[in-house]
Amino acid sequence: MKKKKKDNKGLLIGLIILLLAIGGGILYYSINGSKNKNLEQYLALAKEYMQNEAYDRALDYLDKAYLINPKDKRIEELRKKILELKQKQKGEKTEPIVKVTVVQPEAGTSKKPKGTEEKPEIIENKSSQSAKDKTPDKGKDLKKDKGMDVPEIKDTANNEEKAKKLIEEGKALLKQNKFKEALDKFKNAEKLDKKNADALGYQALAHYKMNNTKDAIEKTREALKEDPANGVSHFVQGSILYDKKLPDEALEELKAAINGGYEDAEAYFLMGVIYYLKKMYNDAREKFEKAISIDPDFAKAYYNLGLTYSALKNDNAALKNFQECLKRDPQNAKALVNIGSIYYSNKMYDKAEKFLEKSVEVDPSNDRAFVKLGNTYEETGKRNKAIEAYQKAYQLNPQNSLALYNLGRMLALQNKHAEAVKYYEKSIEVDNTFYASYLNLGNSYLELKEYDKAEEAYNKALNFNKNDFNAYIGLGYLNLKKENYEAALKNFKRAIDLNPRSDIAYKGMGDAYAKSEIYDEAIKAYSKAIEIFPSDVETMGTLGDVYVRIKDYENASEWYEKAIKLDTKNPDTYLKLGETYIRLGKRAEAKKILENLKAKFPNYKNMSKVDEYLSKL
Repeated sequence: MKKKKKDNKGLLIGLIILLLAIGGGILYYSINGSKNKNLEQYLALAKEYMQNEAYDRALDYLDKAYLINPKDKRIEELRKKILELKQKQKGEKTEPIVKVTVVQPEAGTSKKPKGTEEKPEIIENKSSQSAKDKTPDKGKDLKKDKGMDVPEIKDTANNEEKAKKLIEEGKALLKQNKFKEALDKFKNAEKLDKKNADALGYQALAHYKMNNTKDAIEKTREALKEDPANGVSHFVQGSILYDKKLPDEALEELKAAINGGYEDAEAYFLMGVIYYLKKMYNDAREKFEKAISIDPDFAKAYYNLGLTYSALKNDNAALKNFQECLKRDPQNAKALVNIGSIYYSNKMYDKAEKFLEKSVEVDPSNDRAFVKLGNTYEETGKRNKAIEAYQKAYQLNPQNSLALYNLGRMLALQNKHAEAVKYYEKSIEVDNTFYASYLNLGNSYLELKEYDKAEEAYNKALNFNKNDFNAYIGLGYLNLKKENYEAALKNFKRAIDLNPRSDIAYKGMGDAYAKSEIYDEAIKAYSKAIEIFPSDVETMGTLGDVYVRIKDYENASEWYEKAIKLDTKNPDTYLKLGETYIRLGKRAEAKKILENLKAKFPNYKNMSKVDEYLSKL
């Protein structure tokens, strides 16, 4: 059982890195929600469009809702109301209905500038795309701003040129996150050229950047009345739809933005994020690369491109882009974590340790980074530091199931199985689908001889991962303990089917055959285990024991000799080899090995037996 832990550790550490790899996170939300969730979203959007007198768009969303559930009575009731309002509108006004995204701001929305908050998952850009000039706007309430007094000038052509100049100045201020000053520029541009769709559209963008969603929507409506193809307005709509977790609709608007001439890095960046979340990684890569070609200082685009290459299993390209991100944003903790993870997965543990240590220095609140750092410390033989890292992760987040799991595993390695059980059970309370915790819980219960609980834990592990060969190995050893050798063989054979290179499974099979006194099959199983793991001294000694049982002392002595060459610190093997030589009539060899044993291990527990043999030689 001691070596079984080693086998499990390798698989399970790999599982942890798989779960955490691309650390810094990937999924912000699930794109493909349930049908019921989509139905409610479409009904909500239909109501919002209705309230804003965009009746055709409201009816479009009701059609989508109808396709999901034609029997929902709310759909027909709302349709009737919208048609009545639409008819009434025809009698009151003649202005055209413009395609517009109407989304009300959520109650309690913070007025913190868009993009300054830290998202927990894939990096999303809501502020200026460049890593430069990150001073946040501290302007006053927009409702109190009356703007500049611009004298009326009759020279229309001159006014249009001045408006264009003001818009360009405002765009430059947006890139510096000076949203209030930018808004002033766009407002004054509108005063000079009231039909300039860009002046209106960029006002919408400035409002959006300051989290004034309602004002942003109103300005996109005005802009699209002047120019239905206005690119910046479609970009604002797409951004709002994305915030509302409607990625497909957002993508449609972003495409319209680019077709409308909004060739901005942010538009391509957000499209890349949506494609990434849809797992359309090649499309995501293309969009992030386009964003970078427009703005070579776009640190977040390099980071997300690194994540995309990781998803495409191209570690070299991923590493290059994370490094490019760090050149522009040296304190990007997520990039540091991902670089560390790539080095870890490639067994470059010293480099992994360096970057992971830097990441927790930059962001000491990242519990997941501490878990990865703990994994790395284990690989570099720093077990105490590993425990400290896992404990830190647990302190930062008591709901971190991986931190709890790893603390349990470290206790188990110290043979503190009763304590380990507590951490495994806490890990399962946090995440009852984490099969590795069930697996190791089973191992600890097995060591504590609580066989029923061990069996329950192994079976739960298999419920979540029916192809986990380690769970079958655990059940195999459990049945060996219960002397149910037939069941044990069945479990070990299943483990070998799943992993033909598992030396532990072959060794367990050999034990089951040996206990059943089917020695020829036991020899085959042990030999296969040694073939897979040639330095397995323990199995060499066991194979020697089996040959002794069938009185094949030549083969027995051969395996004992091999075991001693690899491990000179086991006195029992010396004694067994000496006994085998005696049975073979090799008195000189027997005397030499027993005298060697006596000299090397003067306090050996079976020294009286050694002396007895020597007295007869």
